[in-house]
Amino acid sequence: MSNVTVVPIPNTKKEIKKFIKFAWEIYKGNPYWVPPLIIDQLERITKGPYHEVGLMQPYLAYRDGKIVGRVIAHYDRRHNEYFNVKHGRVGFFECINDREVSRALFSAAEKWLKDQGMLDVYGPYNFLMYDPSGLLLDDYDNVPAVELGYNPPYYRELFEDYGFEKNRDWYAYLFTKDNELPSLFYKFHKQVEKKAAEHKDGLTIRNIDLKHYERDRDYIKVIFNRAWENNWGHYPFSDTQIEAFGKDLKQIAREPLIMFAFYDEKPAAFILSIPDANYAIKRANGRLLPFGIFKILLGMRKITRIKTMLMGVLPEYRRRGLDVYFYIETINRAIAMGYTEADMSLIVEDNLDMRNALEHLGAKIYKTYRFYSKPIA
Repeated sequence: MSNVTVVPIPNTKKEIKKFIKFAWEIYKGNPYWVPPLIIDQLERITKGPYHEVGLMQPYLAYRDGKIVGRVIAHYDRRHNEYFNVKHGRVGFFECINDREVSRALFSAAEKWLKDQGMLDVYGPYNFLMYDPSGLLLDDYDNVPAVELGYNPPYYRELFEDYGFEKNRDWYAYLFTKDNELPSLFYKFHKQVEKKAAEHKDGLTIRNIDLKHYERDRDYIKVIFNRAWENNWGHYPFSDTQIEAFGKDLKQIAREPLIMFAFYDEKPAAFILSIPDANYAIKRANGRLLPFGIFKILLGMRKITRIKTMLMGVLPEYRRRGLDVYFYIETINRAIAMGYTEADMSLIVEDNLDMRNALEHLGAKIYKTYRFYSKPIA
């Protein structure tokens, strides 16, 4: 008889804080894990923007009175309505290396999803696809970039043991300042730069304007929602989601690293890069007080990597060299600002246009994140 007990927990600060802190048991002594800020994750799970579109049920697994695993079963009503599907999800999974525990957690999550009318289960989704989601399959000996997840290698075995199978892989690309860029790309860059300077075809390019942040944030939403509409799993951001994203972004945004292209003053494309704050966040060990905020601020001065989080070109403005211009310009500006490498992620495996562009730049895949799925029994 199993001595593992899986308990559904209420969405209260007391219980969710216990849920969050269990991760420290899994990663004790691991130099590559970046502890999430407890206050941020607490707010995100208990009352974040996902509650506008989704329903969830958190679980804790116990053995002999001690927590040995956790998971959240959830589903996104808006996503399911948009695609006319009944997909359930599991996320925030952490577990000791014990199949008895992982099976009990997945079984409880699957039963709840089945009771909600779901037909299959996907994961790991820490709520939305653009949150730190997917299962890391490689490169465990490096600190991940901001908004990328981390997990022990044995999690793959626990997922696959329960019957989860590969659905899609997403890749993180790395570019360093030592990469040699093709001369043809510089040619494209100069051509676009000249057209913008001459305002040819109505083209203008500018940085984000933090004094008019809400306006430019909304440009990102409009472009991103259309530019990514054919990507696997993508559906439009809601106003609440883009506001939450923008709130976090504004804290670390650097104007030269976020650029827009316009044709006749109509938004056509953007690229969004930020300093990779994970090295700084790691120093706080999950706590802003009493000294965590100072550790983060000190750590921000030592960051050498940027994260290119998003890039989008509206379909009617593609094949004009805007993507190449943005990549080259971002690289040039980042090097001038003292950064030595750029994480460009995540890119879904079947987005061959973007993958080819990055690989022609000399960027290399250095991390793979897998999304799994299985039918509900």
